[in-house]
Amino acid sequence: MPKRTGVVLALAFLLAPAPPLTAGIITTYDIPFYDEGTTYGGFAFGTDALYVVARDPATDRSRLLVIDSATGKSRTEIDLYGKSGRDFRAVDVRVDGDSVWVASSNRFYEFSAGDFSYRGKLSPDVQEGIQGFERHGSIFLFVEYRVPVIKSFDPATGITAEWARLPDPCSPRGIRFHAGKLLVTDSLHWIAWALAPESRAVEFEIPLAYRSAYALATRGELLYLRKNKGARISPFEYERLPSGRVIADPADATIRYAFSLHNGSSTALVDTELVVPLPKTDERQKVSVPDFGTCKVERTKDRYGQELAVFRVARIEPGESIELGYGVTARLWALRPFVSPETRMEFRAPPEAERTTAIDPSLDYLSATSPGVIELARSVSGGRASPRRFMRETRDSVFRLLSYRLDERRETAAAILESGVGSCTEYSFVTAAVYALNGYAVRFSGGSGAFGWNGGEYVDDTFHRWIEVWMEGCGWVPVDCNRNDGGDPPWSDEYVPGVDRNALVLARGGGGDRDYLGINNTYVFSYGRAVRGTDTSGVESASRFIWTFAE
Repeated sequence: MPKRTGVVLALAFLLAPAPPLTAGIITTYDIPFYDEGTTYGGFAFGTDALYVVARDPATDRSRLLVIDSATGKSRTEIDLYGKSGRDFRAVDVRVDGDSVWVASSNRFYEFSAGDFSYRGKLSPDVQEGIQGFERHGSIFLFVEYRVPVIKSFDPATGITAEWARLPDPCSPRGIRFHAGKLLVTDSLHWIAWALAPESRAVEFEIPLAYRSAYALATRGELLYLRKNKGARISPFEYERLPSGRVIADPADATIRYAFSLHNGSSTALVDTELVVPLPKTDERQKVSVPDFGTCKVERTKDRYGQELAVFRVARIEPGESIELGYGVTARLWALRPFVSPETRMEFRAPPEAERTTAIDPSLDYLSATSPGVIELARSVSGGRASPRRFMRETRDSVFRLLSYRLDERRETAAAILESGVGSCTEYSFVTAAVYALNGYAVRFSGGSGAFGWNGGEYVDDTFHRWIEVWMEGCGWVPVDCNRNDGGDPPWSDEYVPGVDRNALVLARGGGGDRDYLGINNTYVFSYGRAVRGTDTSGVESASRFIWTFAE
């Protein structure tokens, strides 16, 4: 009993009212941990404290860490096992007024007025266990692992019921009310579903800062996230655009394009020409005016309206090297268009201004008359009934048929299906063919991606390509055709549709061979020789993007 009294006093101190927090004192919290084996659950902000569920690997007991939200320093710990009198595997915490609620996989407890009270157990049909919960009036809303349903629990009656349904498949984790919406993180698709509490329907999707974001909480107007196995809690920004799309998690970067050529042959090179697409500002990327340094450049446009830089060098002597390029600063957002699972489509051609950028279905690379490509396009169902389902089934079919391999070849869709391998370009050709043969207008999109960046400078010399699909009411919807092709299904829908924040879009268009770039989306170059027929095998060129992110 004396031990319990000590806990009551500690909790009374922790829950005591305090002056409002001053905005911006601390925005990022590094959680203290026992050792590398510590696992964390949900977290919540109180009046002046941050509460974090943690499991101590040394004792295998759940604890509630209490961190001063003004200083970021640990204030105290509460041994939940000792206070509950049972093996308490805590998963989430919620602060509601003067009460701190904690949930295990199937039970709810409350700290209130200096007391620790058991508030109810879920019915036996809840098999997977609570992943996250939220208070909604007198009831709890909670989600289970890989169960596409938000359920309610009434502690007064013990009744569990379905409250709302999420798109299937999904793997819900954290759940919180924020800015008038109920947000539910989905660790399978790396997004948060945003539901309207009144209709209980999904209104839009939010691309997450962390691909494995498990827990979230609010503090005033700020939304905070914590990724799986991570010990850092960070604020997260997102914005819903007038188009209905959602951009999130902006990243600032300086990006330089560098093309180098060394003439290692015994003869001069003449009339070297390099054509490079120039990125432009749109709804998910803000790009500065390119800085060409001392390079002489001609700016023009191709037939798709894509702005191009054309570099020309009259003569490059044997042993001479040149470097051409430009630099930009960019603010980039992850982008998530919302294509509702309930959407039904009537196919309409894009407006004339947009139609000119679409792929001609007769483009050789699509192999639109190939029996194998036609059969694949016919095998995907739901094209008109549900674009969302069609997008997922197309992705799944392509992932099953192809394996990733990066090489210099550029094959047609028919040849790619026969070989079963390819890189982002080949995945895009096959995927574009399936969409085009099912009546969708499609165009290529591509540029540079710092997808493997983990700090410092990042060099991209492989580049990236994906497609955009015209959908009535949604506009051009980006579909990244080979990202996340790994592991077993179900595969993540993070990029179906969607664009990563570490991607700089350089070019969009139909890829016809009559324009400057042809099917390329990063650069094309050519050169002549001073003496025709002379061996120029010693000529070496390289093209790359160098990324530096702002801290």
